[in-house]
Amino acid sequence: MKFRWLGLGASLTLISLASLPACSSSSAGPKFPDTASFCNQWATEECQVASHCAASPATCQTSRQADCQTFATTAAADGQRSYNSGNAEACINKIHDIYSGAATGSSITPTQMADMADVCNRTFSGNVQSLKACTSTYDCSGSLICDKGYCANSTTKNLGDPCGDPGDICASGSFCSTPSGGTLSQCVAEGAQAAQCSATQPCQPSLRCDNTCGPLFQAGTLCATSADCATSAPYCDPTVGNKCDSGLTFAPGAPSCKDYGG
Repeated sequence: MKFRWLGLGASLTLISLASLPACSSSSAGPKFPDTASFCNQWATEECQVASHCAASPATCQTSRQADCQTFATTAAADGQRSYNSGNAEACINKIHDIYSGAATGSSITPTQMADMADVCNRTFSGNVQSLKACTSTYDCSGSLICDKGYCANSTTKNLGDPCGDPGDICASGSFCSTPSGGTLSQCVAEGAQAAQCSATQPCQPSLRCDNTCGPLFQAGTLCATSADCATSAPYCDPTVGNKCDSGLTFAPGAPSCKDYGG
């Protein structure tokens, strides 16, 4: 809070310090001090869609709290991460914003899901230091990322640059590869249409991989992941049998409502 001194001139009236309210020396604690309070609010925010699923708020609350507790248990399972109450509010705010949109009939897109997952995973912070082993970026301390099995500072590499060290991340449109028989890893271009591809040899973002790079799928087409789907139908929806659609949508009888008490 910023204070401004107001010049009141020669007629300034002195006020006894004794008449001023006492200042508290204690600061407010975290808004969500433990996982129980965090998961309770998590469920409340997600259950903005309960009425769209024809679900009772109480049933939705119970279901989503259980889902949050599972998330919390899984996040801390390897002993590398622990609950960080200071990061919890950002997660809750993100859920609130995204589910507020869903409550008005909008779909939750894969990009929104990824944003929410990233922010909320940071509620459980890791403490693994630089060049120590990790299994996830969320294991790592501060802004370090988990790359090639180790926590490291992220360093962007351009097309043709060497990229063998932990933290070396190739710029968009390229990936790190070691040529057959070679020893030096470098950033190479992602595959164009009809190029050979695999899990380790990706296609350009506008294409999907099925041994060769080809067009993305349109709405209603069977898919394996959301990366298979076109931007007009970006979500490979498991609730409708793994088909591309606009995203997670809530309505009475919709399969997506099952986990929300519907």
